[in-house]
Amino acid sequence: MSGLDELQPLITPPAVSLWPPAPGWWLVLALLPVLAFGLWRLRRYLPRRKAMAPVEQPLDPVRQEALAELARLPKPYDGAPAG
Repeated sequence: MSGLDELQPLITPPAVSLWPPAPGWWLVLALLPVLAFGLWRLRRYLPRRKAMAPVEQPLDPVRQEALAELARLPKPYDGAPAG
């Protein structure tokens, strides 16, 4: 008879519980509102983006000629826009 036959069966440990959380999670939970308040207060010191007017590019000469030709075409219904 060997020594391995005399061993007891393995005892499985209990499952790891999600509650109570580790101390680091409590620290994160406590600092999250402080961080949110700090960012909310900091936003007034950050530069704001102003809406810039789009810069118009010069038209291509071919496009200018096409628009001029379109303007010279007769309009239907006595100048009223065609719907």
